[in-house]
Amino acid sequence: MGCTTCGICHKIVYEHWRKTTHSTSYSTLVNKGYRYDPECIKCHTTGYGYVSGFLNLENNSSLINVGCETCHGAGSRHINYVTEDYGLTNESNCMVCHDSEHSPMFQFEEFWKKIEHPKEMLEKIPKTME
Repeated sequence: MGCTTCGICHKIVYEHWRKTTHSTSYSTLVNKGYRYDPECIKCHTTGYGYVSGFLNLENNSSLINVGCETCHGAGSRHINYVTEDYGLTNESNCMVCHDSEHSPMFQFEEFWKKIEHPKEMLEKIPKTME
């Protein structure tokens, strides 16, 4: 899906994400010459290794960078199972990529403040649409 799709309903969160380093993580690979390294791609794109995830820039430009689905799970599943707690994340999700080898200076509490989403008010889906 990609973050722009999530941004249709989650406008405030999407605009916040666009200002984080997650939203430009792929450019880090390009700048350092690692854009084809699968070990790097898996943490700098969305869904690499999954059937519907990032494969390459030409075919999946909406999935470059660390997007919503990287941390919160597949958006298609969210659309089918809309609940307030869908996609909750925690420190263990971050540690998948921010491990001691690749992100030795990572401090969850400090970094979380930079990416924590602002609160938003979403309209409830009418019962007739559920």
